[in-house]
Amino acid sequence: MKELLLKRKSRFILYLVACFIPVIDHLLINLSMALLIGSVEKASMEYFIKILIFSIGVVILGTALYIISRFMRISYMRDTILDVRVKAFDKILKSSYKNFSKKSKDTYISNLINDINVFENTFFLKLINFIFCGGVYVVSIIILMVLDYKFGIAMTIVSIILFFISKAFENKTVKLQEEISENNENFVVDISNTFNGLEILKLNNIEDKFLSKALKSTIGLERKKFSYTVLRMYNRDQLTF
Repeated sequence: MKELLLKRKSRFILYLVACFIPVIDHLLINLSMALLIGSVEKASMEYFIKILIFSIGVVILGTALYIISRFMRISYMRDTILDVRVKAFDKILKSSYKNFSKKSKDTYISNLINDINVFENTFFLKLINFIFCGGVYVVSIIILMVLDYKFGIAMTIVSIILFFISKAFENKTVKLQEEISENNENFVVDISNTFNGLEILKLNNIEDKFLSKALKSTIGLERKKFSYTVLRMYNRDQLTF
């Protein structure tokens, strides 16, 4: 994966910069909110109007920064995902007939579509969240250290503890993701087999039995996805806290 990420070094650096842009927007939003609250306490209409104009400017700037960040990231993500698909397809083509015949074609289709879609939706999301949260964390700790170093140290210790707690669930998350990939393969194969033999099933009036099987397969897959989503959100909320 490292090789794919660094294949376009200049664009990867640009991607990292684009991921860090929301940190600036986040800090500006927090600053404007703090200034707005402070302007209410000052009870000065002139000062309040100035801060309000500043806040509106921050919102407009944030929208512009989001669009810029999005466009800076999207082309790199698209090309990297394309490289992943090409490598996956190339690996299938280079496999021997003996190894290739061990799995059905539907399994390979699932690998090329579902698994890569999962990779796309998780890897880059995790990467941007890591950069964003890491940037916000570092800047926040620096600000806390400047304002009150004792409180800053305490929050640093708490954040480190939460980090190790979230790491304890990492293996479970990876295991669930692997199970989702396997269930996706089985689901695609089952549905494909059902559709291929649908005419025979109808002639023998046993389509209800296979419908029940397909529903069980679908429910099982969605439950795995739900468990993975809940666990991932729990880890994310811990780190965000």
